[in-house]
Order: sequence, then C-alpha cells, then structure tokens
Amino acid sequence: MTILSDLVGQSSLIRKNKLAVTYKKQKLSYAELQQRIDHLAAGLAGSLGLVRGERVGILLKNGPEYLISYFAILRAGGIVVPLNTFLTADELLYIFNDCQLKVLITGDGFMSTVKTMAAAYRQPLKKIIVDKKYEDSFYWPELMNTTAASPSTDGISAEDLAVILYTSGTTGYPKGAMLSHRNLLANIESCARAVPLREKDVFILFLPMFHAFTFTVCVLLPFYLGARVVILDSVMPFHRVIKSLVVDRISVFVSIPLVYKLMLKARIPSVFFWLLPLRLCVSGGSPLGAEVQSAFERKFNIPLLEGYGLSEAAPVVTINPLEDVRRPGSIGRPLPGVEIQVVDDNGKQLGPNEVGEIVVRGPNVMQGYYRSEELTSQALKNSWLYTGDVGRINQDGYAYIVDRKKEMILVHGMNVYPREVEEILLAHPRIAEAAVVGKKDEHHGEIPIAFIVPKRKENLAVKEISQYCRTHLAGYKVPRQFRVVEALPKTATGKISKKELREKA
Repeated sequence: MTILSDLVGQSSLIRKNKLAVTYKKQKLSYAELQQRIDHLAAGLAGSLGLVRGERVGILLKNGPEYLISYFAILRAGGIVVPLNTFLTADELLYIFNDCQLKVLITGDGFMSTVKTMAAAYRQPLKKIIVDKKYEDSFYWPELMNTTAASPSTDGISAEDLAVILYTSGTTGYPKGAMLSHRNLLANIESCARAVPLREKDVFILFLPMFHAFTFTVCVLLPFYLGARVVILDSVMPFHRVIKSLVVDRISVFVSIPLVYKLMLKARIPSVFFWLLPLRLCVSGGSPLGAEVQSAFERKFNIPLLEGYGLSEAAPVVTINPLEDVRRPGSIGRPLPGVEIQVVDDNGKQLGPNEVGEIVVRGPNVMQGYYRSEELTSQALKNSWLYTGDVGRINQDGYAYIVDRKKEMILVHGMNVYPREVEEILLAHPRIAEAAVVGKKDEHHGEIPIAFIVPKRKENLAVKEISQYCRTHLAGYKVPRQFRVVEALPKTATGKISKKELREKA
C-alpha cells in the first residue's frame, strides 16, 4: 500500500462483509464503506470538477460522512483540510485564505458561521451540504447519486501531499502542517508494530475527528488492521460512553486525560467491571499525570498507555509499551522507525536525564508548513523536527516531558517549568485541577501565577497552598499569586487553555 486512499479499499477486498463502522443505527461493512467513498469521489471529480492538488475542507461533526468525505477527497486527488468545529468565522477565514480552499464539505449546523466567513472570503467557494439543500450549494445525496466511475488514483504517489493539519499553537496564527500519504501510512504502521492490536478489536471514537490524534489512532489505525470503529457524536453525555463500552463490546479505548479523570470519578456498579470487555486504554493529547494513570489502573485493572505526539509528526511519536515496563509520568519510548533526542539551544545532543528540547526524526515527520518557508526552516533542521517541548530521556530510553519551551517562565534568569509546579499542586489532596502561567514583572522579569480548582466542597487557603509549595519547590519556582477558580478554560480537545489564562494573569 503506497497511498492512503487505498486503506479502506484494501480491507474491503480481504474482509468484504466485515463491519467497518457503526454509528447509532447505521452499520457499514468495509465493502459498503468503500462503495460510498467511490461514489463521492466520482461526484467530486465529475460534478464538481475537483482537480488534483486542490484543498478541500471538512467542517463536520462525528459521523460516517466525515470518514467518507476524507477518503473520497484523497481518492479524487484532493488534499484534506480538517477544520476545527469550534472555530469562529474569523478563525475559519484565516485558514481558508491561507490554504486557498476551493471546496468545503459541511452541514446545516455550521451554515451560519460559514455564510459569515464566506462573505469576507476572497475566493469562490463550492459548498457541499450533507444534511440539507441550499440554493447556492451542492447537496450530498445528489452528489453521491452518480453512475460515473470512481476516479483513477494512477499518478498519485506516496510523497504527494494528503492532508494539511492546522495547529492551534500557543501564540499567533495557526500553521498548516503538510503531511504526505507516506507520513501518515508510516505512522500507523509504526503504531501497529508498537502495540499488539488485532483485526477483531473494536475501537470507540468520541473525540472530534478533526483532531490528528483522534483520526490517526481511532480511524486510520483500525482501518489498517481491518478492525471495527464505533462512532459516538461526542463524549457528552458521558453515560453514553460508559454504556457503549459494554453494549458495543469495545476492546480498545482511546481518549484524553480529562476523560480518564471523569472515569475515575464516575460511580460505576461492580457488575460493570465483570461485563467490561476492554483490554487496552491509550491516552494522548495532553499530559496524563502519574497519579491519574496509577489510580485508573487500580480501579479498572486495565493497562493505560500514555503516548506523545504532535500534528507535525502525523502525530504519534512515543508510547509506553504494553508488554514491557510502563513508567507512570513517562511518555514512553519512540515508535519503531522513529528517533528522538534531547538537544540544547545549539542543537547539541544531551546525555541521559539532561533537560533540553525534544527533537524527532522519522518517516512520519511532516514536509513542512504550508506556504511558510521561514516557519518550516525554524521547525525542521537537518531532518530533525524541533517540537518546542522540553524534556529528558533516561538511561533506559524512556522520555519525560517537562514543559513547553514557549511556556517556560524566566524568573531572575532561572528557568521555571509550569508543569513541574502543576504536578506538585495536583498532588495536594484538596486540589482538583491546576495550571501555572507566567506574567511579566518589572523586578523579576517574569513571575509564576497559579490558577487552582479545589475539589468538591473543599476550602482552600492561599497561605496554606503557598506554604505547601515552599516545602516541595525551590523558592523561585513558587507561584507569587494563587487564584482559586471554579473551572479552568479548556480547548476543544480538553487541554487547559494557557493562552486564556495568560490573558487573565
């Protein structure tokens, strides 16, 4: 297999009648899924006149239509641009202008935002609406109702651009990470080698499909294996996720730390544990925390593997091994075929347990940032991807993230890594969540500010928390201010929004 658009087709030849996707009452075999992909690809190439290399946006909620759109765009020779469904019209407009989108596949629920965006867009835009007819748009069922043959993929190579993933970033405008067919195929093949997965596994998918972690691990990987994917609209209401674990016989659970924290808090009848078919859980997207991992494994008696990745690496880079020692707090070891190092500010490789920037090299690393040679040259140096994450690698090859390089706080010339302070705060028995950000200060250069959420019905005294930190941290690392809040702002994928907190600091 050399191109990503063959992924479903190859599985449909081997396991024609096997279920590929279930969503609510819909059930699609691999053959049925491939047939729908072929029909839409024919409609895109024929009725729309999509030409190779054109960018096509997908702005949809979770559902089979998302999968069909993704693979049909690739089969027609287009480039997929997954769009964050939480973006405003202005945020979408920037991405549309940056990658010059010609076609958008969306739904009625997003049309108000799309119309606002389109009014300011400089390019003509062909809109495909999945669930409703509009005068100035193409209607999905009519586009699918074609007798034309699916376009040939002859001439599409593994090195051709397949997807542009726009990263949110901590500051500035989003950047479009360009991933080839080879990048994504290499990543799923490495994942399959790193973790003992199998064709009879059933994956649950409830995180947004626009996220790189979700799509690679919950769609591309199971389709590569010939496994089944159970799609839910979202993680809420959470009781539907719990119910699906038993009813749909889920064996592989992939999620973010926020969801594992919810599962720890959930009151679950003891009979549930007897019925639960789960054999493996994976966490990604943001740091899990050693305490959460250990507590989860004690409660559910199921291995929870923390991994690490970034959009620019398609996205998985490391994972804790299932059949070897798992190190709580570690992001694990690199996938087969992927290399990682820790380097100093001059690019010199550091030794075991020395702290520096994590760099990555492998066939999964992006081609660069779309239309930005300057940003590409900053991120890619001598075939190494500079991640912006600060970490260390121990003598056994296990990597640990310390923090984001851009989030490092410089107090009187001393480096303070927010994650280190957050881990201390989260170990306090009365603190549920914590986030630390830097604030410019006339005398210190910067000072750390801590936002903390108390556990339910707990009263937190700032003096007590400050003293607690002083017993566990060097004085310059102790936050100068503690702000007790009801909740921390989150991004679409459950990460704490440090950008919003810095604005409040």
